[in-house]
Amino acid sequence: MERRTLPEGHVDLVPHVLAERADATTAADVVTEHLAHWTAPLRWPSHAFVTIENLHGTTLIAAFDHGVFDGYSAYLSAAEILRSYAEPESLLESVASAVDVAEHERASEREGEAVSAGLDTWSQALDENRCLPALPVGSRVARDDRHPHRLVSIPIATAEQTSRFVAHLRALDASIGLGFIASLVAAILATGGGTRLDALMSVHNRDRPQLDTAVGWFAGVVPVSIQTDRSTYLLDVIDATQQAWDRAQPATRVPRHVAARELAADLRPALVLSYIHGRRCAGWERWAESDATVLFGPVDDSAEMHVWVSVVPGGTYLEVRYPDTPSCHRWVEQVADTMRSGLLDTANTFLPQSQGA
Repeated sequence: MERRTLPEGHVDLVPHVLAERADATTAADVVTEHLAHWTAPLRWPSHAFVTIENLHGTTLIAAFDHGVFDGYSAYLSAAEILRSYAEPESLLESVASAVDVAEHERASEREGEAVSAGLDTWSQALDENRCLPALPVGSRVARDDRHPHRLVSIPIATAEQTSRFVAHLRALDASIGLGFIASLVAAILATGGGTRLDALMSVHNRDRPQLDTAVGWFAGVVPVSIQTDRSTYLLDVIDATQQAWDRAQPATRVPRHVAARELAADLRPALVLSYIHGRRCAGWERWAESDATVLFGPVDDSAEMHVWVSVVPGGTYLEVRYPDTPSCHRWVEQVADTMRSGLLDTANTFLPQSQGA
């Protein structure tokens, strides 16, 4: 497969009117139906665009199936759209493609020792039913439950509080990303009971400089089992998270769907943890300038939960997609409150003169 940029004039864009003079509710319904239709996983090209014109200007809504578009691509796209208007010639630049990563993954599948070690890591994550463990008991969601989903964005810390927390992590010589994940892990364990958390953790595979500005899907997941004595010391939870992360590294060489096939196992996710930092992405500073936001499209009913710790210029947020039940909703709020309290307690113990996230 090869990606090419067609010369100007080779493609005509013909507008298709979905609705005229529609009120807000009707417009939302029409747009949602159109985008959901064209971004289904088995649709090609799994993305769609809609413009909404009113007296205040034009709003562009771009929808992508999450299987072809990762979190960093959202930042990149907002910046690229603004840049394309200011510098049209930039569209002719060669950009790396997710196809390159797919080729790399296929080559990795042929490396016997690496694949064997990766499959062993996935196999160790299975329970007695050859499935990945279910959600923590605090969620009150069983493995085979099927519930509609809800997405919430919960403020955790302001920009200043985030900077102090990051400074504290640097003083401890701790990984910034794992520090944020560990604060989430501590909150989940504190509200769900027990001393062990089984989950999948996101891996962002932009491991080459030429992929820094590429739009597509570059993420994967690995299974982690984090064991801690529920210590009040964040550093202990960070150490436990680091150890689990290190043990999981062989699984990065074997994508989840490949492991499921080779192990004849059910690797449907239950809990997925992720960390995304805007400043690691080219163009992050233009996110606010474009007045961009991420919207949630339709997903199948399930017992999955996806939790992102998102660090942006305005501070730290917990983005959670979860089964929309009253008990799970209460648990998510408890986790967010506990994480916020723990993070702010840690941040307030370290007041740097000038440290930044």
